Amino acid sequence: MATIHFQRRLPQAKFPSRGTEDAAAYDLTAAKIDIEPGSGNLIVDTGLSIAFPPGHVLKIFSRSGLSRKYGIRLVNGTGIIDADYRGPVLILLHSDRFTPQKLMQFINVGDRVAQCILEELPETQWQEVDVLPESVRGVGGFGSTGTK
Repeated sequence: MATIHFQRRLPQAKFPSRGTEDAAAYDLTAAKIDIEPGSGNLIVDTGLSIAFPPGHVLKIFSRSGLSRKYGIRLVNGTGIIDADYRGPVLILLHSDRFTPQKLMQFINVGDRVAQCILEELPETQWQEVDVLPESVRGVGGFGSTGTK
Protein backbone atom coordinates (compact mmCIF):
# COMPACT_ATOMS: atom_id res chain seq x y z
CA MET A 1 0.00 0.00 0.00
CA ALA A 2 1.35 3.41 -0.98
CA THR A 3 0.99 6.28 1.46
CA ILE A 4 0.13 9.83 0.43
CA HIS A 5 1.49 12.42 2.84
CA PHE A 6 -0.29 15.74 2.85
CA GLN A 7 0.35 19.14 4.30
CA ARG A 8 -2.51 21.48 5.12
CA ARG A 9 -1.61 24.88 3.61
CA LEU A 10 -4.92 26.60 4.36
CA PRO A 11 -6.85 26.14 7.62
CA GLN A 12 -10.12 25.31 5.81
CA ALA A 13 -8.49 22.46 3.83
CA LYS A 14 -10.14 19.08 4.34
CA PHE A 15 -8.61 15.63 4.42
CA PRO A 16 -9.33 13.77 1.13
CA SER A 17 -11.93 11.09 1.80
CA ARG A 18 -14.03 8.49 0.02
CA GLY A 19 -17.81 8.84 -0.11
CA THR A 20 -18.29 5.16 0.70
CA GLU A 21 -16.05 2.30 1.80
CA ASP A 22 -15.98 0.87 -1.74
CA ALA A 23 -15.55 4.18 -3.60
CA ALA A 24 -12.58 4.04 -5.98
CA ALA A 25 -11.59 7.70 -5.67
CA TYR A 26 -10.93 10.17 -2.88
CA ASP A 27 -12.90 13.42 -2.94
CA LEU A 28 -11.00 16.70 -2.99
CA THR A 29 -12.67 19.78 -1.51
CA ALA A 30 -12.40 23.49 -2.15
CA ALA A 31 -10.48 25.51 0.42
CA LYS A 32 -10.31 28.68 -1.71
CA ILE A 33 -12.05 29.60 -4.97
CA ASP A 34 -11.09 32.32 -7.43
CA ILE A 35 -11.72 33.20 -11.04
CA GLU A 36 -8.59 32.64 -13.08
CA PRO A 37 -7.90 36.03 -14.73
CA GLY A 38 -8.70 36.15 -18.43
CA SER A 39 -9.49 32.45 -18.76
CA GLY A 40 -13.17 31.91 -18.03
CA ASN A 41 -12.22 29.20 -15.51
CA LEU A 42 -12.43 28.76 -11.78
CA ILE A 43 -9.21 28.01 -9.98
CA VAL A 44 -9.92 25.94 -6.90
CA ASP A 45 -7.23 25.56 -4.25
CA THR A 46 -7.64 22.41 -2.16
CA GLY A 47 -5.40 23.95 0.50
CA LEU A 48 -3.20 20.86 0.37
CA SER A 49 0.28 19.96 -0.81
CA ILE A 50 1.13 16.27 -1.13
CA ALA A 51 3.91 13.74 -1.42
CA PHE A 52 3.73 10.12 -2.48
CA PRO A 53 6.24 7.44 -3.50
CA PRO A 54 8.15 7.57 -6.78
CA GLY A 55 6.71 5.26 -9.41
CA HIS A 56 3.16 6.55 -8.77
CA VAL A 57 0.93 9.25 -10.23
CA LEU A 58 -2.07 11.01 -8.69
CA LYS A 59 -4.83 11.44 -11.27
CA ILE A 60 -7.55 14.02 -10.70
CA PHE A 61 -10.97 13.63 -12.32
CA SER A 62 -14.23 15.59 -12.49
CA ARG A 63 -17.09 14.66 -10.18
CA SER A 64 -20.04 13.32 -12.14
CA GLY A 65 -22.66 15.15 -10.05
CA LEU A 66 -21.12 18.55 -10.81
CA SER A 67 -20.82 17.61 -14.47
CA ARG A 68 -24.48 16.61 -14.69
CA LYS A 69 -25.88 19.55 -12.69
CA TYR A 70 -23.72 22.41 -13.95
CA GLY A 71 -21.68 21.12 -16.89
CA ILE A 72 -18.53 21.49 -14.78
CA ARG A 73 -15.43 19.63 -15.89
CA LEU A 74 -11.71 19.82 -15.39
CA VAL A 75 -10.15 22.17 -17.93
CA ASN A 76 -7.53 19.59 -18.96
CA GLY A 77 -9.80 16.52 -18.74
CA THR A 78 -7.66 14.63 -16.24
CA GLY A 79 -5.20 16.30 -13.90
CA ILE A 80 -1.83 14.62 -13.48
CA ILE A 81 0.30 15.16 -10.39
CA ASP A 82 3.83 13.79 -10.59
CA ALA A 83 5.56 12.15 -7.63
CA ASP A 84 8.17 14.91 -7.40
CA TYR A 85 5.67 17.81 -7.22
CA ARG A 86 5.31 19.47 -3.81
CA GLY A 87 3.31 22.59 -4.66
CA PRO A 88 -0.33 23.37 -4.01
CA VAL A 89 -2.96 21.00 -5.38
CA LEU A 90 -5.01 23.29 -7.61
CA ILE A 91 -7.98 22.33 -9.75
CA LEU A 92 -9.09 24.27 -12.83
CA LEU A 93 -12.82 23.99 -13.46
CA HIS A 94 -14.80 25.08 -16.52
CA SER A 95 -18.44 25.03 -17.56
CA ASP A 96 -19.80 25.47 -21.05
CA ARG A 97 -23.18 26.41 -19.52
CA PHE A 98 -22.24 29.02 -16.93
CA THR A 99 -19.81 31.91 -16.57
CA PRO A 100 -17.19 31.70 -13.81
CA GLN A 101 -19.10 34.39 -11.90
CA LYS A 102 -22.26 32.24 -12.00
CA LEU A 103 -20.28 29.11 -11.04
CA MET A 104 -19.09 30.96 -7.92
CA GLN A 105 -22.74 30.81 -6.79
CA PHE A 106 -22.76 27.00 -7.03
CA ILE A 107 -19.31 26.09 -5.67
CA ASN A 108 -18.47 26.92 -2.06
CA VAL A 109 -15.51 26.43 0.23
CA GLY A 110 -15.84 22.94 1.71
CA ASP A 111 -17.61 21.48 -1.35
CA ARG A 112 -16.27 18.35 -3.03
CA VAL A 113 -15.03 19.59 -6.39
CA ALA A 114 -12.96 16.74 -7.85
CA GLN A 115 -11.79 13.21 -7.10
CA CYS A 116 -8.39 11.58 -7.22
CA ILE A 117 -6.84 8.14 -7.57
CA LEU A 118 -3.24 7.17 -6.87
CA GLU A 119 -1.93 4.74 -9.49
CA GLU A 120 1.27 2.79 -9.71
CA LEU A 121 3.12 3.36 -12.97
CA PRO A 122 4.37 0.34 -14.86
CA GLU A 123 8.02 0.20 -15.82
CA THR A 124 8.05 1.44 -19.41
CA GLN A 125 10.67 1.21 -22.08
CA TRP A 126 10.46 2.95 -25.45
CA GLN A 127 12.04 1.12 -28.33
CA GLU A 128 12.39 2.41 -31.88
CA VAL A 129 11.61 -0.15 -34.61
CA ASP A 130 11.55 -0.03 -38.41
CA VAL A 131 8.10 -1.66 -38.69
CA LEU A 132 5.28 -1.90 -36.15
CA PRO A 133 3.43 -5.19 -35.65
CA GLU A 134 0.18 -5.41 -37.64
CA SER A 135 -3.24 -5.09 -35.98
CA VAL A 136 -6.87 -5.49 -37.06
CA ARG A 137 -7.44 -1.73 -36.92
CA GLY A 138 -4.19 -0.77 -38.60
CA VAL A 139 -3.85 2.94 -39.32
CA GLY A 140 -7.60 3.69 -39.07
CA GLY A 141 -8.05 6.90 -37.08
CA PHE A 142 -10.97 8.95 -35.82
CA GLY A 143 -14.27 7.18 -36.50
CA SER A 144 -12.66 4.30 -38.36
CA THR A 145 -14.43 1.69 -36.21
CA GLY A 146 -17.82 3.34 -36.74
CA THR A 147 -19.72 6.16 -35.12
CA LYS A 148 -22.73 4.22 -33.77
